[in-house]
Amino acid sequence: MFYSGKCNAGAGEATGAVWRLTAGGGGLCNLQNRYDGVWTRPGGNCDPSNAAAFPPVIHGQSIGGLAGYSLGRLGPLYFLKVSPSWVSQIHYILLFDPGNAADLSGCDADSNIDAAGHIASWLGRDPKNKLVVMAGKLTSENNHAGIMKRYFSKLSLATATTQVVVCDTGLSHDDLIKAYAWMVGAEVPIACPGISQQWPVPAPPPKPLQPLPLVPTPTPAPLPAGEFYVQNADGGVYWRSTPDWTSAQVIPGVGFFPGTVIKPTCYQSGVGNVPGSTNSMWEQASWVSGPGSGSGWINEHFIADGAALGQPSPGVPRCSSPPPTSTRIDLYSNYGGGAVGHAMCRGNPSRPESMPGGIATETFTVPPGVGSVDKALVQIDPDPTVTAHATVSVNGVARASADAAAAGDTTFNFPAVAVQPGNTLSLSIAFTATYGKIITVYTVSNPGGTFTAANSCPDGAPSLTTSEGLRAVLSGWTQ
Repeated sequence: MFYSGKCNAGAGEATGAVWRLTAGGGGLCNLQNRYDGVWTRPGGNCDPSNAAAFPPVIHGQSIGGLAGYSLGRLGPLYFLKVSPSWVSQIHYILLFDPGNAADLSGCDADSNIDAAGHIASWLGRDPKNKLVVMAGKLTSENNHAGIMKRYFSKLSLATATTQVVVCDTGLSHDDLIKAYAWMVGAEVPIACPGISQQWPVPAPPPKPLQPLPLVPTPTPAPLPAGEFYVQNADGGVYWRSTPDWTSAQVIPGVGFFPGTVIKPTCYQSGVGNVPGSTNSMWEQASWVSGPGSGSGWINEHFIADGAALGQPSPGVPRCSSPPPTSTRIDLYSNYGGGAVGHAMCRGNPSRPESMPGGIATETFTVPPGVGSVDKALVQIDPDPTVTAHATVSVNGVARASADAAAAGDTTFNFPAVAVQPGNTLSLSIAFTATYGKIITVYTVSNPGGTFTAANSCPDGAPSLTTSEGLRAVLSGWTQ
């Protein structure tokens, strides 16, 4: 199906069409060949009703594609607006030089027509659906501003890069239809034909990347008289205890699995505090946590219901040995030589080839002896126009985030995140930028765990998963 430009412009060249509809109009247009009908309505004011007024099969041939030249671009848009019952058999739309921003400021911009919405919806119906735009000098003006705003503003990156093809011809409006009218009725092109060059369609700029929200520690509910809540001194987890400490049930949080039963055996107060904590006390205890059990020292402070901060529950004796003193510890150390670089999308809105920004993630198991993590050192190519957004997750839950400019040896400082040996810890780094397309992170050796690079920008930054580890050091405090 071919929709002509003003009067019957282009219809004479589109000989491969099964059916040719013209724009009609008064004056001299009435004296010109109307071919198979008129797709506009006299004084219709963006009236789409004529654009689909034909059957799905004409002359024994099923209509599977729509083409429009110049003003005829509105024909396929009106067809999608009307959406006849057989719209699902349309898998190809071909537009010849639809126009610049000024040309597309009329019915293309009408909210009732909703050109961008109907294009996105039609492409989303079937991954085989394809939109091809043969762009002349008009359409390519100002970096294709007209079609970007009116037609492509609601496309996802995946749709824009796989189902939409824009071919820049450099030709005038009239010369373009003469040179490429042969495409009407031909097979859907797999690449830009002739002398035309493909223009990569950018997806709409995403909203600014925000750090992942932290999962707040649950607020304790009121307790019966004689019971109280206890919290890790580094803020990681609450648990509820009976007055005699015969059992304590963990409330969901990081540090122990929810439902952990903790049985303190003795206490030491005022010594061995986790750095930065106050009014804390050490308990030596045993516990059953999730799939396993353990024993050791727990640093905590009371937060509710009559038990003074730093004081033990009645019936718990003082320990005969002092608790350990927390010291710095590396829970992941992988900064050796022989590193391999991995390209990551920068997430620079002014360079669509870099959008959206990539995400590099290292996931590993927390080793013995570690109580918290608060710092990461990561090798990222130095460039102050790139901001790296780091997030620490424990057992799949985001617990802390920090931003830093890419600086080679790039340091992130987090609030202390409580962890337990055996927890699954992930460090994820996303990127945004104000310049350029690609930034590089590095892997080296096989320290245990998994490195993943997730990229979907169209400029050659591959996604991958490997047992080589991110070139980084994560550090914190001992238990």
